[in-house]
Amino acid sequence: MTILESINDLVGKVIVRLYADENYIVFRCNNDEWLSLHAYGDCCSASWIETIEIIPGAVGSTVTEIICNHLGQMDTDSVDECIQKYNTIVRTYKGDICIEYRNSSNGYYGGSLENSSF
Repeated sequence: MTILESINDLVGKVIVRLYADENYIVFRCNNDEWLSLHAYGDCCSASWIETIEIIPGAVGSTVTEIICNHLGQMDTDSVDECIQKYNTIVRTYKGDICIEYRNSSNGYYGGSLENSSF
């Protein structure tokens, strides 16, 4: 088993399986290569994976591009809470895998998808 170091290492690989929950997503690629990512929040914040959309055919296809977006912040009822929206698109020849994640903080901190160990 080979562990990939970043989401950009998926480019050129074939994703053969996906495992996910609210905190982690694991990609299993051809040639027994793996990438595990978790929703990471800076100090004094919390991050989580909100949704994962998988276009039929994306799993089993070669990754061509990784696109990371900050989608702005959501309105909340609290003046002390800021929820930032992000997504990462794993583009393949046959469709996209869209990972949408959130970060909750006082507005100063942010979130990201970071490599995690198995």
